[in-house]
Amino acid sequence: MQYKFKKLISFLLMLLILLGTFEGNVLVAAENEEQSSEPSVPVTSTGIPEGSYSYAFPDNMKASEITIGYDFFTDINQTADVTQEEISEILANFEDYGLNTIIINTSYNGVIYYEIDKKVYENGSPLDMLIDAARSYNFYVYITFDLDDAVKSKNIDELNDKIDYLSQCAHKLTNKYLIDGIILDGYYAQSDDDSYSDYLANGSGIGFENWLRDNSSYVFKLVSSAIHSTNNTVPVGIAISNAWLNESTDEQGSDTEDDFEALADGYSDTKAYIENGYADFMMVTCYGGLESVELNFVSIISWWDEVANSVGIPMFISHANERISNSDSSWAADQILKQLEECRNYSSYRGSVFRSYESLKENTGTSTDALKRYFDGLIDTESLYTELSMVLPRQTNYTTYEPTVKFQGSFDSNFDIYFNGEKIKLNEAGNFYFEEDLDIGLNTFTFQNKANTVTYKITRRVKVLQSCEPEEGSELRVEGMTRISVSVIAYSGSEVTATLNGETITLTEEDTHPDELDANTNYAMFTGYFVAPEGIVGEEQDLGSIVINGNYMDICYETMNGAMVIVNAVSPTAERAQLIVIKEDNTQTYDYYTTDNVATPDCTRLPAGTIDVLVNEVTYNVSYEGVNQSVKYYLTGSGFRVRASECELIDGYTIVDNVATVMGAYTDNTDTVININLNYQTPFKISYSPEPYSDGSYYTVSDFDAEYVLITFDYLSNSAGLPQFGSDSLFSDAEWRYVSVDGEQKLQLRLKLRTPGAFAGYSSSYDGNGNLTLRFNGYRSSIYGAVIVIDPGHGYNTSANVFDPGAVGHVLEQEINIALSRKLTERLQAAGAIVYMLPTDTTYINLYDRSEYARQYNPDMYIAIHCNSVSKGEGVKGVEAYYFTPFSQPLASLVSENMADYYRDYVYMDGVNRNRGAKYNYFAVTLEQEFPSILVESGFITDYEEAMALNDPDVQYGLADAITSAVIEYFARAY
Repeated sequence: MQYKFKKLISFLLMLLILLGTFEGNVLVAAENEEQSSEPSVPVTSTGIPEGSYSYAFPDNMKASEITIGYDFFTDINQTADVTQEEISEILANFEDYGLNTIIINTSYNGVIYYEIDKKVYENGSPLDMLIDAARSYNFYVYITFDLDDAVKSKNIDELNDKIDYLSQCAHKLTNKYLIDGIILDGYYAQSDDDSYSDYLANGSGIGFENWLRDNSSYVFKLVSSAIHSTNNTVPVGIAISNAWLNESTDEQGSDTEDDFEALADGYSDTKAYIENGYADFMMVTCYGGLESVELNFVSIISWWDEVANSVGIPMFISHANERISNSDSSWAADQILKQLEECRNYSSYRGSVFRSYESLKENTGTSTDALKRYFDGLIDTESLYTELSMVLPRQTNYTTYEPTVKFQGSFDSNFDIYFNGEKIKLNEAGNFYFEEDLDIGLNTFTFQNKANTVTYKITRRVKVLQSCEPEEGSELRVEGMTRISVSVIAYSGSEVTATLNGETITLTEEDTHPDELDANTNYAMFTGYFVAPEGIVGEEQDLGSIVINGNYMDICYETMNGAMVIVNAVSPTAERAQLIVIKEDNTQTYDYYTTDNVATPDCTRLPAGTIDVLVNEVTYNVSYEGVNQSVKYYLTGSGFRVRASECELIDGYTIVDNVATVMGAYTDNTDTVININLNYQTPFKISYSPEPYSDGSYYTVSDFDAEYVLITFDYLSNSAGLPQFGSDSLFSDAEWRYVSVDGEQKLQLRLKLRTPGAFAGYSSSYDGNGNLTLRFNGYRSSIYGAVIVIDPGHGYNTSANVFDPGAVGHVLEQEINIALSRKLTERLQAAGAIVYMLPTDTTYINLYDRSEYARQYNPDMYIAIHCNSVSKGEGVKGVEAYYFTPFSQPLASLVSENMADYYRDYVYMDGVNRNRGAKYNYFAVTLEQEFPSILVESGFITDYEEAMALNDPDVQYGLADAITSAVIEYFARAY
């Protein structure tokens, strides 16, 4: 109890001392005011009762600091006209920048610029002139009062005299100037010899540091009270320049690493000043950026926001815009805008101040222009967080044989981007895209956006011929009359020839890129073939090496050697033979008389258990799943070629006395199923009549209108029974007949289609006991219930870690593929289909497995969505659809036609038909024979107009509707 009593007595004594000191200071201030030669300015009555506060803060402060002696009035002897001109320019700029408030720093480098004791400036006070002018512009006006500068300007030695002078200054500043607030700064106490002497004279033994803190607090409170007592409508602000304490010093401190702490080093308890009501608002200066570690912007303002909210005062943020740089990415031109966006997350935030007017004028990186647009609501805040990102080229320093380079990327559209010093713009899709010709030798290109710079150093070399198949160093052994395929990757536009055994052929440049060739390259595939001479019994024929010659524009000539070619000797016929057995269902076969790895639609896929006679083994150097490798094949007696890895060898005899007996036919849902029993599980070939191909061996179909499906069996000596079909079957009739194939009699089951052209694929299987099941895909007349697989092209198609964007133009192909596929899925489902869209944008599905992946759904059709591109592609427009199997041609034709009609009627509206049509080609995703499969090229992303249309969600829906209508029309063909 005695301890508590003593503590209470000490508190009351201290309170009395403080009150007495404050009263004495006020009396001294009054006496000094009476003795001043300058007449005192009377206090204007506000009509507001003492102790009542009504502060007119801006709803959203948009301010900059103006420092007298630095931003203007740099010559104390300059004329009033010069000063007025400088002020007019400043305020005109403020108005142009969209600011509504001016913060005037009334001292600079120890010089004070306010006149309160006597007239200092013969040609007019810069502070008075600036305040008057700012008021005429209807700006809010705040001034700073630096306590340290004020005291030092008078060379006052005695502590009490210093305190008295500060009280007078605060009173006179408030009384003289028509202002909206005073911001107190320079209030830190200093631990030096002078302050220690003051402590010894006045400290009463409480400890030096405690005395410094108490004295600092007392002075701040005194000055604040002097302002309030003079005019209680003028709020007092506290300038916060440092952390109160770092968290490492005090757990209540901020998550900062400030090297100067207000309480520990400045002996000023800024947090307590606010909590005790000494300040009516705070102005927090953030020297750090959003990525700073020591003075992180978020850490600073979030801590002070809690303090402001605890006492209900507004917080204004002072941004260190003088740090904006074209070279420091952490202080790029967008840093202040990002800080402004961050400020919106804090409830006490009432506006911002930009510390450097000079930096606003400099407009570094167009930062001030962006700030003006931000104030006008014209900044795309989502793009604000987009950095300069290059999609193409992926490497910045490389050597190429391409004649051009494609640049595609994105950047923050709120700030200008420059390519080799020239401004470029984003397109409507948020990208930029263009091509540049490459000179032979080193080419340097530079992009700059905000503080980010990307420099390309590209060396161009000329190489006409890139590669060939079959490649040099390999030995190609073929049977007599084999078609020897030659494929060369060469500069697009080159003339390429191949010579073998004295014969020279000109290779043809392919219109489309094969799967293994980059969609963005200027190289192209050139193809052609030789036909080997007839084989000779017991004698090999050495044809020598294939020689490739390339000529690019008569500028560069190159020669490349290919494989050595040998024609195998013909073996005499033997009764005993080795047999091959197919190991898996749906095994791809190839033409016996070709040497490449390209399947053709007339090569039937065979079921597991199929038996054939081995004629020979060959090894061809081919591209298999995008990789050049040596692949071993078996040549069979039925005229097929099949990969050895997909077969096993058994000993046996040549196949004789093989009879096929039809066991029955039935419909399963919409499928038609035929069961046939054979003594030997021999191969067969499925074809169509009339012959659908209109371009010979190139498998082009003008209109698939087959009336019959033909199943031609090998090694079959007799047949029995015929299938009987119901009215819901795909077929209406059947017959067995003998046909001649290359001079050999074979048995063929001819199935009459109920509706000509209404055929959608097949699958087959053997059960190990000679029972063959042939299942013919759905005979349906409506989209309702149809299973459709949609494949958005590219994406994760080569590995789980590498994303393939597809072709790169004014937009990225894969982004359009995904967007269009999603809308197509939506429309097809609405029409009644069951749709599976492959997740190619998130999941790795190997390109060569995608159609196989789709088989798990037993689809009625498969549609791969792609976009087209071409080098120097402006002006090249149109749609097309590719098929491989002939029965896929009607779907490809309808889709291409409907999409072209949509472009004509709703996009271009010019009556021009840009239908490039249905085209045959070999793509990995269209090879399945169980269902129609097509690859759709929905437009050219290398043409600006078409690319922007493809990027438009409304156009995407329009194209999805066009494809859906085509699918509905395709199914309606069945009846």
